[in-house]
Amino acid sequence: MRTLIIRFGIVAILMLFIGFISTTFNSLAVLNLILVSLMISIANYLVKFILDEGTAPIIRGIVNFIVATIILTFFTGLGYGTFLAALIIGLLETIILTRI
Repeated sequence: MRTLIIRFGIVAILMLFIGFISTTFNSLAVLNLILVSLMISIANYLVKFILDEGTAPIIRGIVNFIVATIILTFFTGLGYGTFLAALIIGLLETIILTRI
């Protein structure tokens, strides 16, 4: 449960940051931002349990990148902000969140 809360916080802060530098996320209201962050966090949390602990972190990062891209594309449409946010989420999953 602690990892889900940490994932949610990181994804929400990341989405706010990308929203400031990207025109793609300007259409997202704060409630939608929280909803998207929660959906991505839950999906990444489920991916962690579906894949074994022995799975390489890079594989989990790639899978989480794909999941985040699908969710973000559904809510915001295609754009460089969507790709950038999904890429950073995948990198964070690979580097930081595998230790939690």
